[in-house]
Amino acid sequence: MEVIGIPLAANFATVQLHANTVQFLDAQIKAIDNKIDELSRQIPEIVLLRILLLLLMPEKDRPLMSL
Repeated sequence: MEVIGIPLAANFATVQLHANTVQFLDAQIKAIDNKIDELSRQIPEIVLLRILLLLLMPEKDRPLMSL
């Protein structure tokens, strides 16, 4: 059977390829979203550690624009 001059099997294979690509990209987007969530929870801790480190440094060794 053909649809617009293209064998139906070729159309199905193309649709399946696109579906697999969409599933792959969806999984990648979810993984990136999870990583962003993980990092956003860590940011306050990182900022606090940076401030603590700067306070512990001798004043002459502190970078000018440290925060």
